[in-house]
Amino acid sequence: LADGAIRDVEVYSGPVTLEGRKLLYSIVHDITERKRAEDKLRASRDMLEVAQHASNAGVWGWDMQSGKLTWSEEFYRLFGLASTAAASFDTWLGALHPDDREPAMARIDLAIRERIPLENEYRIILPNGQVRWISALGNTVYDEAGLPQSMYGICIDVTERMRAEDALRFEREQLLSLFDSMDTLVYVSDPSTNEILYMN
Repeated sequence: LADGAIRDVEVYSGPVTLEGRKLLYSIVHDITERKRAEDKLRASRDMLEVAQHASNAGVWGWDMQSGKLTWSEEFYRLFGLASTAAASFDTWLGALHPDDREPAMARIDLAIRERIPLENEYRIILPNGQVRWISALGNTVYDEAGLPQSMYGICIDVTERMRAEDALRFEREQLLSLFDSMDTLVYVSDPSTNEILYMN
């Protein structure tokens, strides 16, 4: 522009015949605001992807009316799925450990029926055979009549936490087993209440 400002425009051109003369017409449309909005949306999406990757969390959505599922790129990565894989319950269930499929579906049904947040932990088997633990958190959206419309949430890889908990549980069991085999009296008490928490 004359003042040095830069604007984004779309130009549509085409031939036209006017009074026997062949001319070229052009329509110039200012799309600066639309481009700025698109750039902001793109930046927000990029930041969301970075946040998901940094937190090892994938975002998912379920439109209950159409049955359509949507998964973020990080969700696909967590489950070891190609980005071309169909976002469907069959694909999701196929990734779950066989022993965890029925309990996982039951927790989804419970969350919808009781109108409580979804808290779901299950194992998945990656294409390379590796087993990972996933924690799924979500909320259901209901319409004015109280009917469920959609559910949205995140999936977080909690494998390291589960391994640490298993290791701690194993060490505790080993320690208690050792105490139980001793001829010496061993007990654990809470100093604030003098309550005995354990005695061999």
